[in-house]
Amino acid sequence: MNFKLFFDNFYTDIDLIHKLRVEYGIESCGTIRSNRMRGAVLDTDANMKKKGRGSVDFRFERHSEVSVVKWYDNKPVHLASSYCAVTPIDKCQRWDGTTRKYVEVDRPRIVRDYNKSMGA
Repeated sequence: MNFKLFFDNFYTDIDLIHKLRVEYGIESCGTIRSNRMRGAVLDTDANMKKKGRGSVDFRFERHSEVSVVKWYDNKPVHLASSYCAVTPIDKCQRWDGTTRKYVEVDRPRIVRDYNKSMGA
């Protein structure tokens, strides 16, 4: 099988992503709630805000072979995937409310794939 499944944070769990890959051969990706990341320690929201929009931190859990990524845009976004992570990083146009203009922001691959598949 060659399927990719995308889901929102209501369903996303590291164990689910691992099980889909190992037992069914289905790659998956989704936003994940911070309390479901099984101890993956990522940079704090305050540090990422200081670094600015487009900052990224990630961890790869070897046991489950799942990447967990935290991307800071207007606020932090957590994502988990069994098939992609951060690289390659591309640029995207994001609205900046303070300058009232579009600005270029670094965007990891996991965010690009998720947004493309979820209709954003």
